[in-house]
Amino acid sequence: MAEKKARVRTKKPIVKKVTTEPVEAKEEPKNYMECPFCHSMQYERIGRDETSSWCSVCGRCFPAIWKF
Repeated sequence: MAEKKARVRTKKPIVKKVTTEPVEAKEEPKNYMECPFCHSMQYERIGRDETSSWCSVCGRCFPAIWKF
């Protein structure tokens, strides 16, 4: 007669559900210039001269003073 093999019962692996939420990165404050005429914020200098910039909203020239 054929021998019977003993069945070994194994436990099912425990699967944990992991929810991945996007991690909010802390944004560093950007340097900006503020137009004294229309008070819009400019994040990059526009123009050829290093001491002045042109406003992209009102089109006027203003001194390039960076604020933090």
